[in-house]
Order: sequence, then structure tokens, then C-alpha cells
Amino acid sequence: MKRWWLLATWVVLAVILRWAAIQQIDTPRATEDRSIASHLSEGRGFSFAAFGHFGPTSIRPPAYPMILAGLGLETRSALWLNTFFAAVSVVVAYSIGRVVFTSDASAQLIAAGVAVLPTMLYAATFDQGLSLAILLLLIAVRLCLCERWALAIPAGIVAGLAILTESVLILPILAIALWIASRRPASAMLMLAGIFTLVTPWLYRNAIVHNQLTGVTNELWRDAFTGNLPGATGSVHLPRAASATDHLSPIESDRLRNQPESVRTALYRGWTLDFISDQPLAYVRLCLIRIVKTLWLDWDHPQGLNVLNVTSRSILLAGSMVAFGTMIRRHQYCGLALVLLIGLTLASAFTLAEARNSVFVDLGQLLAIGWLIDPRRID
Repeated sequence: MKRWWLLATWVVLAVILRWAAIQQIDTPRATEDRSIASHLSEGRGFSFAAFGHFGPTSIRPPAYPMILAGLGLETRSALWLNTFFAAVSVVVAYSIGRVVFTSDASAQLIAAGVAVLPTMLYAATFDQGLSLAILLLLIAVRLCLCERWALAIPAGIVAGLAILTESVLILPILAIALWIASRRPASAMLMLAGIFTLVTPWLYRNAIVHNQLTGVTNELWRDAFTGNLPGATGSVHLPRAASATDHLSPIESDRLRNQPESVRTALYRGWTLDFISDQPLAYVRLCLIRIVKTLWLDWDHPQGLNVLNVTSRSILLAGSMVAFGTMIRRHQYCGLALVLLIGLTLASAFTLAEARNSVFVDLGQLLAIGWLIDPRRID
């Protein structure tokens, strides 16, 4: 009974902390998801305006804008919806811990991390799909941990919805599928079938509206350009001495103006590949910086050097490194935590390190640390 009261405490704390964070927001932050949701509500389709051009877009995955539009949520209401997602995530994270670990203490640690970590709180203060994506990823992992093959397709459908909420989850989810394949090949195939069943219609829509093959989003080359332009720091943030206008030169801005999204994507791709071919060593250096920023912290982010963020991210990184060093050959779930981190790191390393991806990195690191403190683990 005591463990359920403790879990309830984490759930309540998750809600209170997010409520407090939401109250600190004077003017809710505008997001691309919100803009697309507004266009959907107005009957203008899944569209976006950029560089003087308005038209069909794939700049963001579809799930969260559709939820905002379908429920008619204003920004404040969307933040409360994010808080609900976070509260449920705490319960699902605890359930994962009960399967993976031998003690309740380790499971409570996972739940507490999802409830109180600064990155998790920060995710709830934007009307974007991070909090929903966390929940969906946790549910997919929980279903994957079940040995019953009948749950493999539902796991794939949930994983597919997670990808349609935050496209950065493509690589870690495919890595999880490979991890499952090493243990239960049939389940992995069924999971992939569920993923493709959900994602394929969106891919087909993108191919039609852009008249070319496109992924879940068109963010890849835009992000790759932003992460590698002159003066870039490896993330979306330029050095503090630089202004926002330094992201694009006047010539580049003119070439992007009044162009459809497919043309802008092609321009970003060309500029990025030119940079890589002209300065391969600089690109490698930025990739290494992005790996550090993804696994530790983005020191160029306005909140990156907040003492709570630095402390929590440093503890997570140090603890997970010790855990992986001791359990890599001794624990069957080491692979689950490891593939999450590898997939997320690769997704960021070659394109753009975004601080918001830290919420997913936290999950892999929490799994590793949970094993490390498990008092009944087998060494």
C-alpha cells in the first residue's frame, strides 16, 4: 500500500510543478504546431506560412496540431492537456520500472524523474507535442516489454503515433524494434507492421502535396542547415553575441522567399551538403559537440545553464555512464536503455542538437540509473 501512496505523491507533484511553471508564463509561446492547428480550425488544411509563401506543409508531424484543432484548445488549455499527459506518464514509467527492475525503489525513481526533472517540466510549458510524445513512447516501451505477441501490433501503432507526434523518435523506435528482434523476431515484425500501418498514409499525403518523396516531416534539411551554418554552435542557438538574423544571409533569404516548402527543403539540402563537402572537419567537430549537447546539456540554450538543469543533467549522465559500464553484460534490459540513447544521439548528431530532445534522453538514462541503485540486482 505504501508504494501506491508514494506513486500518487509523484503524480500530484508532477501536476503541481507544471501548474506552477504554467503560471509563470505571461504570454504563452507561439509554436509552429499552434499555427498549423489554427489553419486546420479555419478550414485551410495542414498548412503553414513561411518566407512569404502559404501552402501545404510537413514542417511538423501531424498528431499534436490535429489534437489541438480537433479539441478546439486554446494555448492555456493545451498546456493543461500537457500536464495531464505528464501525470499519466508518471504512472506508465512506474509500470515499466516494475517490469524491468527487481525493487520498487528503482521503479519509484523512474516515476520521480518523469515527475520532477527540469527538462520534463519545461516540455509542458509549450503547446507542442513533447509531453504527448513522452507518454506515447513510454506506452510503446511498456507494451514491448510484454512477452505476448498479440500486443506487438498495438505497440507498433502507439510507436507510430509517437513518431507522428515527434519525428525525432523514428531512430530510437526503430532501434527498439531491432532490440526486440534479437529476442522475439515475430513480435518485432508485427510491431513494424503496426508502425507502417499508421505512418504510411501520412507519408503518402506528403508525397502528393510536395510532389516528391518526403519523410514524416521536412525538418531534416532545415535543421541540418541551422546546425551547420557559419557561426553555428551545433544547436539551434547561435553564440550569444550573434543576432537572429545571422541564421540566413540576405542572398539565402531572397532565394527562399515565395518558394514552396519542397523548394526550400531542396535549397537547405544543397547548402548543407556544400558545407559538409567544403569543411568536413568543421562538420565532424559540430557533430561531436552535438553528441555532448544531446547526452549532457545545451549550454547555448537560454535555460541550459540553469543550476537545476546543469545539476540534474550532470547526475543523469554520470550515473548512466557508471551503470552502462557495470551492467552491459549482466542485464537483459541494458540494451533497451542503450538503444534509446544511441537512436536519439544519432538523430541529433548529424543535424541539430535541440534541448527539447533531452526529455527523451532522460528516459534512457533513468532506466540505466534505476538498475544501478536496484539493491537486489545480480552483479
